[in-house]
Amino acid sequence: MSPSVFRESVPVGGILYLTATVVYTEPAPTGGSRVQIRVDSKVRDVHHSSLRNTGTFTYTFDTEEQFKVLPKTYGEFVSYIDGRRKAEAEQSWADTSDEVPDTLEASVVE
Repeated sequence: MSPSVFRESVPVGGILYLTATVVYTEPAPTGGSRVQIRVDSKVRDVHHSSLRNTGTFTYTFDTEEQFKVLPKTYGEFVSYIDGRRKAEAEQSWADTSDEVPDTLEASVVE
């Protein structure tokens, strides 16, 4: 899973908006589908009414159900290609990784 680090802090009292979009799907190796979801986050400052982009996160899930999502607009196609590239990069990393740590502490490299 990619890290979830906000570009800008979310102030106390700020209103956080999260928009999740399925950007890419592919058959999962274990059956079902692998789904890439992009989450865009924005925060509204209640004192100034300004809306700022605070980050974009990508998450990958495997589902038991098989389905396919295809883009219909140019913007969706750009997101689809980006999602496919990230899925390929994740798969490449998984294929070359010898051992997956069981805990967060085991994954820390000094």
